[in-house]
Amino acid sequence: MWGRAACVGAGGAAVALAVSKGGSSLGTISTVEWGSPGAVVTARDRLSHDGAVILRCNEKTEAIVSRMTEVLEQARPTGRYGNATFTQSSLGRHHMPLLGTTLNQEALDLQATAVWRPLVDVDPSSVETSRHTISLAQLLDSRGPQSQPQIWHADNTRGGFTVVVALCDVHAENGPTAIQLGSHHSISDLSLQSLWRTWWRPTLIATPHLRKGDVLVYAASVIHRGEANPSSHSRPVLVYRYDAPSKPAPGVGALGAQAINVLGWLLSI
Repeated sequence: MWGRAACVGAGGAAVALAVSKGGSSLGTISTVEWGSPGAVVTARDRLSHDGAVILRCNEKTEAIVSRMTEVLEQARPTGRYGNATFTQSSLGRHHMPLLGTTLNQEALDLQATAVWRPLVDVDPSSVETSRHTISLAQLLDSRGPQSQPQIWHADNTRGGFTVVVALCDVHAENGPTAIQLGSHHSISDLSLQSLWRTWWRPTLIATPHLRKGDVLVYAASVIHRGEANPSSHSRPVLVYRYDAPSKPAPGVGALGAQAINVLGWLLSI
């Protein structure tokens, strides 16, 4: 526990308020061996509770990893593959959108029967029963040592799922994804009471190590960020997003996104 001074308005005056916070510590994301008995049920449970789960299913993702690695190798010299183009969103982070490009049909086909589909088609915690549809597919290449950490953010505050397929081993040295476990529960209920409970409760932050071919699935409303890649190697991943048609991302405007960033930072310290 630690004390933090916060300024709040009371009758028009600024008042210093000492607030206790639970602090942050390292958390762990459960890894489910895909194909084992009860794997789907277990994965759904961890995804609902923690907001994230890792699927270990390397044989099932071998074709995806092989094809996307081939695309990366051909695209890196010029930054293009057909009319699919890498753009740099921030220093060292290069994105290649796949939908609506030369790779559109391949991107759709690769995920059509993928192992993660039973987890992302419908959100069991939502009253909305319409199926989620694919809203984004992209290659993300974090190229060290320039790559910097992202701000804390949520992909879609109104639900949905994000899928990350590791195209190489991902570890602390090349920029894993940091996830604030359970934070999706707070984002879905932004009442003062919920935020106060979140502030007081200790924050578990997981930076999972992924083997090549592992699949990280997380709730789109979970607070997370890509960490810096200080290594001399790139860290490529394939990213899919699934959203309900009536709840497109990001679910908040610029001010809301900044508020989530501040909340994420406060919870991480």
